[in-house]
Order: sequence, then structure tokens, then C-alpha cells
Amino acid sequence: MEGLSGSLIHWLKTFNIEGVNGPVESFFDGVVISKVLNNIDSEFFDEAWLSKIKTDAGTNWRLKVNFITY
Repeated sequence: MEGLSGSLIHWLKTFNIEGVNGPVESFFDGVVISKVLNNIDSEFFDEAWLSKIKTDAGTNWRLKVNFITY
């Protein structure tokens, strides 16, 4: 992994977040970065926001983006 995406993944791995050490494909659904955002600013990215993240969307892109409602 090179370039900006490699740098982003390297940065994400500096957080002690479940799933961050998985394969590159594990970042595609946005769950890991959502957990990192919650770790960085838990007042804005609170538990209510985090609960809207679909962790079981599989390959269904409609479910993955369904949480963006505001």
C-alpha cells in the first residue's frame, strides 16, 4: 500500500481500535474510521452517532451509506 491510502492506513493503525489490524478490505465499510473518529472526539462522534454505523452491511452499499441522515 503506497501513497495517501497507505499513509491513512498507517495512521489508523496507531489507534488501539478493534479491527484496525485486519486486511485492507476491512477499511472499506467505514467501521474502523468511525471508531477512530469516536476515539478522537467522543463528544461530537458520540455513542448515538456510532450506533448508526452499519457493522453488518456486507457488500450492500445502500446499507453502508444509509447512516448519513443529517
